[in-house]
Amino acid sequence: MTDEGGPVTGQPVNRGGAGVSRGLVTGVFVAGFVFLIGYRHGGYELPMTGEATLLVSWLVLIGAILGVIPTVRLTGARAAAVGLLSAFLAWELISVLWSDAAGRTVSVGVQLAAVLSCLLAAALVVRREDSEAVLGGLLAGVALIAFVAVGSRLHPTWFPDTVPAGDLARMRPRLHWPIGYWNASAYLMAMALPLAVHFATGARKGLSRALAGASIPLLSLCILFAISRGGSVVALFAVLVGFLLGPINARRIAGLAIAAVASGVVVATALSGQQLMDGLTDSGAGADQARLTLLVLLATALAVATVTVALHHLPGDEETVDRGRARPWLRLSVVLGLVAVGAGLFFASGGGPQLNKSWNAFRNPHMTASRGSVNSVERLASQSSNGRWQLWTGAVNAGAEHPLTGTGGGTFELWWNKHRTSALTVKNVHSLYLEAWSDLGLIGLLLMLGFFGAMLWGCASALRRAGPQLGLAGAGTATVAAFALSSATDWGWQVTILPIVAVVAFAAVATPDVADELQDEAQPKVRFGIGLFAVLLLVLVVPPTVASHGVIQSRQEAAKKNFAGAVAQARSARNWQPYSSEAWLQEGLAQEAGGNYAAAKPLVLGAIKREPGAWQPWLVLAGIEARAGNEKAALRDYRRSRDLNPMSRLFEAGN
Repeated sequence: MTDEGGPVTGQPVNRGGAGVSRGLVTGVFVAGFVFLIGYRHGGYELPMTGEATLLVSWLVLIGAILGVIPTVRLTGARAAAVGLLSAFLAWELISVLWSDAAGRTVSVGVQLAAVLSCLLAAALVVRREDSEAVLGGLLAGVALIAFVAVGSRLHPTWFPDTVPAGDLARMRPRLHWPIGYWNASAYLMAMALPLAVHFATGARKGLSRALAGASIPLLSLCILFAISRGGSVVALFAVLVGFLLGPINARRIAGLAIAAVASGVVVATALSGQQLMDGLTDSGAGADQARLTLLVLLATALAVATVTVALHHLPGDEETVDRGRARPWLRLSVVLGLVAVGAGLFFASGGGPQLNKSWNAFRNPHMTASRGSVNSVERLASQSSNGRWQLWTGAVNAGAEHPLTGTGGGTFELWWNKHRTSALTVKNVHSLYLEAWSDLGLIGLLLMLGFFGAMLWGCASALRRAGPQLGLAGAGTATVAAFALSSATDWGWQVTILPIVAVVAFAAVATPDVADELQDEAQPKVRFGIGLFAVLLLVLVVPPTVASHGVIQSRQEAAKKNFAGAVAQARSARNWQPYSSEAWLQEGLAQEAGGNYAAAKPLVLGAIKREPGAWQPWLVLAGIEARAGNEKAALRDYRRSRDLNPMSRLFEAGN
């Protein structure tokens, strides 16, 4: 960025005290919001998705009432993205009409509403002068998440409640806290890496460059501790795309090389500690390995920070303004061409049989690592899809049953339990695009592809007119592309912080022309429409959010043996969300736990009526009938539960 004028028009841009203050406030707010959502398990499922929607929607509504929103016109790719995501949400909610699980469908709708509210807010507020602060805030928020995540591994006594227990103890080697899912944590770090590389080499202030540079080995270590094959691939992809789309100059090349070496040193140090990689760092050798890795991390972070500041005298982005010399798309095309040539040489040299062997290994649902090491670093060498291939083929088959409409939002788990070909237990397809097809049919798939297409179109347009902001635009585009790639092969998109970072990065990259920014006073009709949209989102999310809190509190009361309180909380949840099978079942379980079987039975039947394809209520009903002495009814209900989930280990012989 330059002080002489805007990146496209050359008009003066305010870089004075007011501008700095606005940028600082914007960056801090974005960083705090990202960290807050990430720290709360990444905003996964209700009630957290509802709370995020409530917060952002309230801000949009109040801003519209006060006349401070919008500050820019909703045009171009931003308008297309908001429109397509809104249409996808509407279609998802309409699927309640044919869904056999209305509660699940609405729950998915709330998660979409959280992403949509953040996209809408960013699209209505972020100006071109805010882009750097917004993307910097995203990086800072993710870096803070990485800091506490890595800290929980290297110094677990500071985070005593982060070690998984019970059935999850076997997953201890895979760092998952605070996001809640190891792969999603790795994807989030991968999305932030191109931003870190850009700010480390292209930020105007030395402190910004130093902090960004120091975050690179931290982000890399977090990806390693997640032991995520997909996260590692997405990280390399994101850094490569960001590098190719941005200006290539001596400063960026040197900075990236130094960051790569520093990350390699930290990763190698961590890999040398077996107890550290297994998460056994409470005491003994594991604690010693953790201290060594921490010292190396601090030393390399300090070294990268120092060098990135010193590299600023090398030719940088300011010398790569000429679009004729930048040509990011040409460079990307050349790389793709080289990949194609390499693929041709691979096949010409007889690599076909090896590829076929790898393909067969990919379709194998079982990891090639030993059973005791399946969650260790050994998994990084495995070529198995770990059951994803079976999930993807299942999603294709599920969508084919209802090709236009799908089976209804959030219902893949029900279909999979009944038709699955492996013992893998999941809730999602592990592919956003295939889940759109299975749950919402061709219409849903086209809307989702259109949404991603709008984001990539906006990023491409921004790259063409970026000028001195080419590095920033390239890094933000890489963040969006990394999310698009990760969403194709995993369910990390359900961890709401990932799509939130992606859509905010898109809004920061695809900023409107300066003429569209000059909207000091929006028309009353526009502000009314924005406020009405925010109200609709609030109306959508309040009942399921309150009901979800009630179900959680009911379970907590039941754990304390306060069955009367558990029943009251579950009944309140049922009143807020009468169509939710979960609320009915929870009240039935609370009544059963309190010994009131007569009251429990109709409640469980109510849960079955609202979600007939779920196996759990039928199993609960079988238990109630057995306790009441109705052996034939109990056996019938048990068989019905087994038919809905025939591969469950609960129904194996001897159980």
